Amino acid sequence: MSIRALLCGLAAAYLLCLASCGDADLDDDSAVAGHGGRAGNGTGGAKGGQAGESANAGGMAGSSGAWAEGCIDDDLLVVSGTWQYVKVEPRLSPNARFSLSLVALNDQLLMFGGGTLLTGGSSDTWLFDLKGTTAWSRAKPPTVPPARGAQSLAAFDDQNVLLFGGQGAELFSDSWRWDGRTWADLCAKDQCPQSPSARAAHSLVSDATHDRVLLVGGQDGATAIGDTWAWSSALGWSELCTDDCEAGTCCGYPARFNHAAAVDSESGTLLLHGGHDGSSELDSLWSFVDDQWTEVDVKGARPSARAGHAMAHDSHNHLFVVYGGINNGIPVDDDLWVFDATTRKWARVSIAGDRPAPRGYAGFVYDAPREQFALFGGSSQGADSDLWLLKTSAETVLSECRCEVVCKECPDRSTDACPTLCENAHSFPAERCNELPSLGNGGAGGGGGAGGGDNHPLGAGGSEASAGVGN
Repeated sequence: MSIRALLCGLAAAYLLCLASCGDADLDDDSAVAGHGGRAGNGTGGAKGGQAGESANAGGMAGSSGAWAEGCIDDDLLVVSGTWQYVKVEPRLSPNARFSLSLVALNDQLLMFGGGTLLTGGSSDTWLFDLKGTTAWSRAKPPTVPPARGAQSLAAFDDQNVLLFGGQGAELFSDSWRWDGRTWADLCAKDQCPQSPSARAAHSLVSDATHDRVLLVGGQDGATAIGDTWAWSSALGWSELCTDDCEAGTCCGYPARFNHAAAVDSESGTLLLHGGHDGSSELDSLWSFVDDQWTEVDVKGARPSARAGHAMAHDSHNHLFVVYGGINNGIPVDDDLWVFDATTRKWARVSIAGDRPAPRGYAGFVYDAPREQFALFGGSSQGADSDLWLLKTSAETVLSECRCEVVCKECPDRSTDACPTLCENAHSFPAERCNELPSLGNGGAGGGGGAGGGDNHPLGAGGSEASAGVGN
């Protein structure tokens, strides 16, 4: 079950609880929803009833807000994962490499380029069938981009993939399209009036919600870059914001390279994490919504500062997933983190069994049809050529604190919906509940309006937790 579905189920059970408890006695300090007034017998009765229902809706918002803003912060997101090593034929597989580009598209992995221990970059294109086989196949397109590494790939529709930049014999600023058969230079013969500057170690991510691909950050060989560009098949390249703050057009996020980025395919929200600013690794998290950058106020534990890591969006569980990375030249632990954009909280994934060696600069993508991740290559103690698949599962475990609030209104109904919400509550100290202002001092819900009669067309406001009575 996905996180979103689970939370929706909890909300529905909560509303059922309110309805089934009627006018049961409640603690004075809890936030309580008022009841809508019953329509009166006169011609103004209907208006009075409507006024009461509006007050009731306000009361409900006050009640649900009390537990949502307080105890929900202490819910526990539990995510577990299992890695599967894919044994492939070495003679028919890509050689070990890092700073490669990997995309999942049409039941295949598409891999291009990357650095090796012998060369500064490569220009080979490989495909891996995700439908159950364990075989790589090398594509032989008639046209290929020059050899490079630290470039970026992103799909811009169901058939085509965009490649931009990278470092090889030179620092590139070219744009290429893979159509499933061959590569084509999109900006040859001055076909692009404007395009991003030459760079490497940037991010290129698909934004299907807005029918575009987004480019973020990178390095120009000397300094970090902090701009944002969009590419679409209809308009080509367009600059959304620059890193020239003196001109009043800066993006706002600190310039960086070797960062990680991914887009929520449903909402179109882009998240940018970590990277290197030229002095040290970063741990900040930024979101790009409505073409505006905002730093995310993260709650609780978070991944350590890192660069050279990877991020992908899990569209099944609605979570952003971060893997690996480098800090101070050393691969971080083989950790895997998820970020819930709804609660703004990170959770570390519990891994059972075998797992890849800690590494950075790997290819890491989400394969939506099979609800799994694919990891290839990277650099652990050199260059890697192994392929792994990752399956994850996620659930939200309610805190004891929120169970108390959600179930408080049905204390005597042990077999009904409310108490079942508490069965899987993880340990939460009772004294900690008392420290949450919204639990003991939640705003009281608005009282239901009394149904109006002929002489009182709008009715009067009912008292808290009482039903209005029509004339």
